[in-house]
Amino acid sequence: KIAIREKRLKDNAKHQEQLDANAAIVKKLCDIISLDADESNLKYCRLEHFDKLSASELKSFIRYHDDTIRYLKDIPAKGSLAEAQRGLRKAILVAYQCREKPCLLEGLSHNLETEEDDEEEEIIQLDDAITVHTVGGDDNDALTASELLNNEE
Repeated sequence: KIAIREKRLKDNAKHQEQLDANAAIVKKLCDIISLDADESNLKYCRLEHFDKLSASELKSFIRYHDDTIRYLKDIPAKGSLAEAQRGLRKAILVAYQCREKPCLLEGLSHNLETEEDDEEEEIIQLDDAITVHTVGGDDNDALTASELLNNEE
């Protein structure tokens, strides 16, 4: 149970880092448009505003907001503002298109107070789970499968 709790603590710390990164990106975009740092204000951002984000910030924003992206490799390169304005699928355009989607990170942290998941982590005794079948005449002369496969005779 201690190992599970430590893993949850580690996962929660990583999750918090991602939430902080998302908040920093949202703040940066809202600062550009001179509005309060709130995700609801992202709808006022334009392509030009997303062009001011670095490639890694765009990748993080897309990862945190676009539920159609399965793998990081699916996120396109940043591209240029001109390419995004022409409609080419680059990170600037993808981030702009998912700006009004909710953050996928909300509510994903582990609750450290409950023990309900710990009950699923049950150790099964192998003696109870394995049945050995024997082949032979009577019980006194029984052979196991491994003994039958032995080439020494």
